[in-house]
Amino acid sequence: REEHLSSLVPDLDSHLVQLAISGHGNYVVQSRLKHGSDHDRCAVIRQLTPHTARLSKLKTSCNVIELMLDVGNAEEREAIANELLIAQSPDSLEEVVANKFGIFVVERLIQLGFDSVAERVPGKFSAGCTALELRRC
Repeated sequence: REEHLSSLVPDLDSHLVQLAISGHGNYVVQSRLKHGSDHDRCAVIRQLTPHTARLSKLKTSCNVIELMLDVGNAEEREAIANELLIAQSPDSLEEVVANKFGIFVVERLIQLGFDSVAERVPGKFSAGCTALELRRC
């Protein structure tokens, strides 16, 4: 069984973005993040990080991005935050904040202490601000 599962990993890796977006596939990606080896977790995060801004704005994949923040190490979290900071329209940080799903990713980054993200969010708020409060800004 283990051998069969490990033979599927290369196929999964080539479709991670599509799986993260999928209503059912995102659970496969989340499972690899939660239960996969450190190597698997790092590979998933490395492959999805360049797509952070776009994936943050979608219903299913925003959950994957939040989980990446929860299970990622400090360097991986920093890379995710940087992707949001450098993203251009239509996936800029401001547009992610204005999105009903993206705001939760931004809030999670702020909770994790990414002041660089908090400083770029429009309006005045504290680091303890909730997603609902951020949406009012």
